[in-house]
Amino acid sequence: MGNNLLKEKMDYLFLKVYGITLKEMNKENKEHAKIIIRIDCLENFYDNSYTYFLLPCPNEFWKYRLYRVLGSGKYGYKVEELEYMDFRECYNLIDKDGKCHWKRYKDNHLMFKVKAKQLKQRYGFDGLYHYTDFSNLKSIFNSGYLKSRNECEYNYISFVDGASKSVLYNTSVHVKECVRFYYRPKPPTLYNNEGIKLKEYKDSSPHLPIPVCLVFDEELIYLDTTMFTDRNSGCSGVKLGDDYTFFNNIEWHKVFSNSYYYAKEWRNKMQAELLSKIPVSLDYLKKIIFRCEADMKRAINLFGKDERYIVDLNVFSDKNIYFPTRMYYYNNFIKNYHIVNLKKEIGLDMLFLELEFQRSWEDYEIKIFIRDNDYNIKEVRIIDSEVFRKTNDPYSFNYIIHNFNEDFYKLEVYLNGILSVEEYLEKYR
Repeated sequence: MGNNLLKEKMDYLFLKVYGITLKEMNKENKEHAKIIIRIDCLENFYDNSYTYFLLPCPNEFWKYRLYRVLGSGKYGYKVEELEYMDFRECYNLIDKDGKCHWKRYKDNHLMFKVKAKQLKQRYGFDGLYHYTDFSNLKSIFNSGYLKSRNECEYNYISFVDGASKSVLYNTSVHVKECVRFYYRPKPPTLYNNEGIKLKEYKDSSPHLPIPVCLVFDEELIYLDTTMFTDRNSGCSGVKLGDDYTFFNNIEWHKVFSNSYYYAKEWRNKMQAELLSKIPVSLDYLKKIIFRCEADMKRAINLFGKDERYIVDLNVFSDKNIYFPTRMYYYNNFIKNYHIVNLKKEIGLDMLFLELEFQRSWEDYEIKIFIRDNDYNIKEVRIIDSEVFRKTNDPYSFNYIIHNFNEDFYKLEVYLNGILSVEEYLEKYR
């Protein structure tokens, strides 16, 4: 669907600039030919987020202008004219890999930097926080960008949605066009949606079964493509601005407080947001934080090692440690696992699997699948509360994988239907 988005944006922009789409241009037409030749002289004339486009000026020889096309496509587009330059200045501005090397800061961006330094000293501010589900990481990593809700929906990019439907209903279309960040870890909304819920609640909204915290560089604050809200964007009475005065006047003592039990208005202000009008490059991504070792092991198995991976339960909801106020909020997860090849240990063709849980798994169903290289199921085991009552340890479960052979390619463990462990077994041979 990305090519359709590119085509839509390109057609819209070319009609604005030239009155004709690129596809409709005729090489036999002298004026059209000049434009096509000058485009072909560039390494690339659009970036890989389909936001920035470098086009020849219609009536000026070897002069170019950089354009920015805003919008997901769901409600149309908006074109902004940016830099005006000659060919030497624009060469490699968008390189052959589709990376745009142009950026513009807000007015008074140095004042923003002073304020950010104050926030670090007073409250420990260390970047912009975006929470997503583990299952969304593949599409994020593959695209190289965080994208807005509307762009994902419009382009049929599936994602696990951890947002409350009632809050989304009251959230403006303009906000849904933006990529959203918090200034702090464990915002109050995590208390509602985080973790694998009990069976009777796991299909209810909101639900973010396996949360991952992505921390982005503070430079996003200074860019001319970002705006700020004084509280959660879905709240009534939310205010929005993009200048230093607005940013400075956000009630930061409320944003960085941990007063979850204060009035609702206070909790809403804890969730003040930064909004980006364009997709945010993962070049700004500083840390990828997981709740537990099991989640990080899974990421390493699927995406490879990354020096930005961190395990830190403290950036997630306190309900992981303390008992929640209602069973609706109750959650659990596999916090670690261990696999041992028993042939190496005692000469048996078996694997020993130990699962460790954050909480008692009494009310959770465990499903263990062994698959071959063609993803066919070779072995399956379902463990429920009846099995739990026969175990001695409510926080762990041990399982023997018999007849371990070459067909045993991948291990999957589901907790209440949520895929929680993906382990390739070749390394245990």
